[in-house]
Amino acid sequence: MEKIPSFHQPEQEPGTRPDVCPPLTDILQSPEQAERIWPEYAAELLPQIEKHTQDAHAIAEYLDVLKQGVLDTDTRGRFYESASNLLNNPEQERIALFLPFESFPTPDDHGHAAEQFRSSYLTAWSNLLHVQDVRASFVDGDVLEVDARPGDPERVVKAAHLAPWLVQHGLIMAQDVISIASGNDQLLTRSLLETKGLMLDMGLLSTAEQRSLERIEHSLPERSPTAPPRYITLARQAWLAEKARGIERPAIATHDLDMSFSERLAGLEEEIAVAREITDSIDPNVSYGVAWLGGSRLKGYSQDSSDLDLYIPVKSTEYGEGLIAVDGASTVPVLDIKDDLPSYAHEVFNMAWVGEPQKITALQWLLAPEYFKEADLQTRKWTTERLEQDLLEYRLLHKGYPRLCPDTNPEYKKYISMDGQSAFYESGYRILATRIFANSIFIPQIRE
Repeated sequence: MEKIPSFHQPEQEPGTRPDVCPPLTDILQSPEQAERIWPEYAAELLPQIEKHTQDAHAIAEYLDVLKQGVLDTDTRGRFYESASNLLNNPEQERIALFLPFESFPTPDDHGHAAEQFRSSYLTAWSNLLHVQDVRASFVDGDVLEVDARPGDPERVVKAAHLAPWLVQHGLIMAQDVISIASGNDQLLTRSLLETKGLMLDMGLLSTAEQRSLERIEHSLPERSPTAPPRYITLARQAWLAEKARGIERPAIATHDLDMSFSERLAGLEEEIAVAREITDSIDPNVSYGVAWLGGSRLKGYSQDSSDLDLYIPVKSTEYGEGLIAVDGASTVPVLDIKDDLPSYAHEVFNMAWVGEPQKITALQWLLAPEYFKEADLQTRKWTTERLEQDLLEYRLLHKGYPRLCPDTNPEYKKYISMDGQSAFYESGYRILATRIFANSIFIPQIRE
């Protein structure tokens, strides 16, 4: 049986509080901090963390150059190599959905790094053509409450919506799109056909190719009508009213969404104090003396009315969600986490930890290795996808980014069939999303 180590907290950095620790996504960018918390696993963890940090830095370096509109061949080459490393990892291949289109090699770039990137990207993209995402996740998050759903939420093969840019940059040909659309996967076919209007306007289709796509489209059965919700809650009515008002895009970015969680903690003194008050008030026989603090306040795009997202990990399933009478906090039984790692990944990895230092480190030592030791690839992929959803989609893509950043690509908004109204296709969003993905969507593996 493993013996729990004695925990010794290092001296705090100037300006930080000893009763709050950054999310594990930040901790896993620091070999030193990882070694302090999980010393018995350091031999396996540290090389992975060091490589991850190196790749994330090379990607961020290139994104900074790309943002400025400057071409730097050396930086671009390092980006191709590091991006390929992520694309080649099945747990991180979904970065293919977010890479800026401007980062794709030009058709005349036949350098080794560019060729390596093309191969890695197309392999990841091909794999993602078999993945069905909830459509609303990449638009506005408009998903009904579970009990109100008349059926499964509408799905889409989101990778298929990237086809126009892949053809434009010579990664695939228009004939490849036609060939894939001719297959037996009806959802994939419909998703590819939704890009036809943009491909036409980009001048990517010959007359014959256009007719081929139209024949495929005409051969499809009619869509079943969308059933109405079983009921509409008051909360949904309010959300729909907010949606109808729309989001007014600013002329320039009003917030720095590139900041790390660690940097943002300095501005959350009141929220940390509330979380600490809760941890001090709960029976130590029930809780671990730790609260998780997350949500839009930590992520940098909150509004005055934004909720305070607080979770309390507890020791028994008898204390289910909401059973601890603490205003504004939900409880999460740690046994439930161990039984369903993907569903709780965003609480464990994407939230700050508040409490006494030794209690924080003890729970980090207990929980994180459950994720590190998971051997099933599909479970690991679901886990990193949950991190992606929390960091890049809900609610950064849906509301946070559009509210705080200008629309860099209004020309895509008219392509409604492929959800062009979403910020998903905007260069500004894709640069930010790629940076966050490279930095934070990473869980090392310990092989037992």
